[in-house]
Amino acid sequence: KGHKLTHDSEGTYKNYKCELCDYKTHLNGNLKRHKLIHDSEGTYKNYKCELCNYKSHYKSTLNKHQLVHVVQEIHKKYKCELCDFKSIYIDRLKQHKLTHDDSEGIYKNYKCELCDYKTHEKGRLKQHKLTHNSEGTYKNYKCELCDYKTHVKGRLKQHKLTHDSEGTYKNYKCELCDYKTHVKGRLKQHKLTHNSEGTYKNYKCELCDYKTHVKDRLKRHKLTHDSEGTYKNYKCEVCDFKSHYKYNLNKHQLVHDVKEIHKKYKL
Repeated sequence: KGHKLTHDSEGTYKNYKCELCDYKTHLNGNLKRHKLIHDSEGTYKNYKCELCNYKSHYKSTLNKHQLVHVVQEIHKKYKCELCDFKSIYIDRLKQHKLTHDDSEGIYKNYKCELCDYKTHEKGRLKQHKLTHNSEGTYKNYKCELCDYKTHVKGRLKQHKLTHDSEGTYKNYKCELCDYKTHVKGRLKQHKLTHNSEGTYKNYKCELCDYKTHVKDRLKRHKLTHDSEGTYKNYKCEVCDFKSHYKYNLNKHQLVHDVKEIHKKYKL
């Protein structure tokens, strides 16, 4: 029935065209929705988020985006007693506290003497200074084998490891299977999945049938078991959702938070 609306009585497709731009569609409803992005002069509307750089031609899309900020705010548990800073993570709060000078809560200010850069964190200033030479201009580290360039010496060193002496990209290949990569460290990581005979290692859970080639995956899997070997069950208090992983439950509960916000703010 819905599809038939795209045809006229002769069986050809209907064409609905916007009189303000080149947009056209077979469905009248799509045209109506599209027209919402124009103002009365025919220019595009721009709805901008006040908290970040996000913008959209549709108000409904902006409303949906803003839920991200609201949900983040709800889940910030750790608060700085010297200012308004708060975070979901305790480590971020600890890091933030280093930006304060004393018990009055004044921010430290570390300023680069070679440019306008300033920061509340001493470590960031040190890192920034590495981008300058003694004259105060930015250093430019360029790869002599390709077009890559950077202000940071360490990044160039890391990049050069992908080249051989002729300037072509290195290829590190696993001698036990078809895996290959430009980065030596990745090959090392991959090799951990093999045993000395070249077959894949098998890490098996002693509490169930789960097995994997990667040791860390087995460790993560084991978190789903309790000490008796039965699966842990983390259950949502609002609906029937349940998971063996606490992380999955936390992620799921955001759905309910969003619904509450919709009701509260009539989004």
